[in-house]
Amino acid sequence: MTQEIPPDTQSRARSLFGELIQGHWEKARREFDAGVRHANADQIARGWTKVTHPGGSFKGMGAPAARRSGGYTVVSVPLTFQTGDATGRVVLGRDGKVTGLTLEYPRRRRLDPRRVHVLAVGNRDPEVAKALHTPARARGREADLHRFSVAAADLATYANGACRNTHGTLA
Repeated sequence: MTQEIPPDTQSRARSLFGELIQGHWEKARREFDAGVRHANADQIARGWTKVTHPGGSFKGMGAPAARRSGGYTVVSVPLTFQTGDATGRVVLGRDGKVTGLTLEYPRRRRLDPRRVHVLAVGNRDPEVAKALHTPARARGREADLHRFSVAAADLATYANGACRNTHGTLA
């Protein structure tokens, strides 16, 4: 039996990324479940700024797309910055709380030589790391990974070899 995606999921993801874009770190953190609350507002601010800074000013947000992954709902949100596109991804648990979050800038595109910067915040559940996983098209690309206390095994599952260089570890 396929579980339904809750009707407010996409609007909640847009709202969460809206709070992050506006720098409302504490307000965004209120949506995190207990397993993700280890990332404090300062860590989130530093990671977000480091990943988005090369993109310049924020320009717009596209239509989110939601899917199920195991017991979780994953919402991908296209974001547009002055110098390129990014992808925000949020994983919601059964209780509707955020169990994982990633931001990739620039959005991974085939044959794009730019280094991809990734902000990853998540709990230690391998299923969440799998839900945040970037598809095969990202494999083999260099990326900067900015992380917050995500277990090494989870990062390996998430990155699947795409992140050869790890910089800016915050926890």
